[in-house]
Amino acid sequence: MNIKQDFSNWRNWRIHSTCKIRWKWENVVRSALSDSELIDFPGIGTLEAFNSDGLRTLAFTLSAPNMKEKTLRYPGHIDKMFLLRESGFFSKDEIEVNGMKIKPIDFTSKLYSLCGN
Repeated sequence: MNIKQDFSNWRNWRIHSTCKIRWKWENVVRSALSDSELIDFPGIGTLEAFNSDGLRTLAFTLSAPNMKEKTLRYPGHIDKMFLLRESGFFSKDEIEVNGMKIKPIDFTSKLYSLCGN
């Protein structure tokens, strides 16, 4: 898994909160990382799939009873992202650390931008 790539822009950070899907013609909000399933790809291996926020205008412009975007990652990704999300690493609310105000998402982004360098 390329962690730096996963946190390279705000779109990827949003997958760790909520996402919109369409179910039985209703547009509903679900928790990102939810509805996980394992899918086997011959020659690649087993990947875990989970809801992510990617339908955008497609949910309003395409006539289909059920739609959802799923992100594929290697097994274990959901547990790691869930731990980071629940621990507050993706929060946009400022906190004070050693007299300085920072947003945890900015801190997390900076740390991951250094991965592989």
